[in-house]
Amino acid sequence: MAISNAAPVENVDNVVPLEIANCINRLTPLVNTTDPKKVPGLGTPEDVYVYCLQQFLWRSDMVRWEDYNITKKDKDFVNGLIDSNGQYDMFASLHDGVSNSAHNGPNFLGWHRVYLALLEEAMRNIDNTVSLPYWDSSLDNEMANPANTIVFSKEFFGNGDGEVITGPFANWDTHHGPLTRNIAGEGQLFSKENITTVLTRCNTAEITRPTALQPCDFERYHGGPHNWVGGQMMGLTTSSHDPVFFLHHAFVDYIWEKFRYGQLLCKPPVDPEVYPPADGLHAETNPMDGFPRYINIDGYRNYWTQNWYKYEDSPRCPICGSKYLKCDKVKRWCVPIERKLTRKEGYIVNGTFMTDAADTAISESAAEARAAVEKLDIGKKFDAPDDDYRTQRAQLARMAVGPNGRSGPRGKRTF
Repeated sequence: MAISNAAPVENVDNVVPLEIANCINRLTPLVNTTDPKKVPGLGTPEDVYVYCLQQFLWRSDMVRWEDYNITKKDKDFVNGLIDSNGQYDMFASLHDGVSNSAHNGPNFLGWHRVYLALLEEAMRNIDNTVSLPYWDSSLDNEMANPANTIVFSKEFFGNGDGEVITGPFANWDTHHGPLTRNIAGEGQLFSKENITTVLTRCNTAEITRPTALQPCDFERYHGGPHNWVGGQMMGLTTSSHDPVFFLHHAFVDYIWEKFRYGQLLCKPPVDPEVYPPADGLHAETNPMDGFPRYINIDGYRNYWTQNWYKYEDSPRCPICGSKYLKCDKVKRWCVPIERKLTRKEGYIVNGTFMTDAADTAISESAAEARAAVEKLDIGKKFDAPDDDYRTQRAQLARMAVGPNGRSGPRGKRTF
């Protein structure tokens, strides 16, 4: 690991929030001090970094994610994550300035692994039972209408239609406006097929930019759920201000770990620690932006999953392990149950309440969510595959053409 240098990092305040930079520069010279009263328990520069992150990620109360155990057990995820907005934003802002060095190249995978690991470690220093859960959006993708998933309800992520006013992130304010979403507005969730395609490859260069072929472009697939959630999650420099970001990236990391395991089964076996050829900001020896104690190749070390964390498998039929999941006996996949929908989320046809996946774009709720997202300045959006046919944008495009190829709506709807 590239963390042996115990001297303060020059210009560290240019790559991390000022409060964290000041903490690092103040404590790093005292590492390995013989006086335990000065920095108790801080024996390495890595300890200092985690300690300083921890100071700005504390909240006294906790939120429990009951039973929705994508990883088979309850997760006290937001014990340290949900802090007062200013403190959370300091950590989220680490991602804001790395759109070039942490995206569009092989450092995409390693940088986000280090980011998640240090966040989780900061939370564990507060409560060692905390684990960062992953959001397996490929389960939601198997639903007839993924927008109706229970995860976007007050029990879990909060509502996905406009400003977030329910759930643990209710009334969340960010540096980029109130936390806002428009789930299923565009983009697409991870699909089982896309994940399988990625896992068929053996060399990391085959799934990372700029060398990946489009059918195997893992980073492109990861952009789909970003855009599907909508709002701040769509922007390269705003996405980490929606806490769903961390659950989504934990799943990206989970897939990558499965890929790394598969590399050992290739013929001949491939070393998962081999960093793909790259130059500039993505070169393997380039200092890792935001984490000056590391270089890019450190994110590829086996160290993380050998010593820091391991993943539980995503649930599988016939036992899905949660009252919020059910086994689709036809597809043989566990899928989330639908949340209870409001009248605004559907539409009325001949007096009947409808929520057909092909027509939800015309609901009052969807229209309000689109209007709310348009007020945000999110900058550049993530590159992603074409829209899922069930998204609002795809639906509206079909309605504009009409069922017979003619311009006009598909039919009259009343609310």
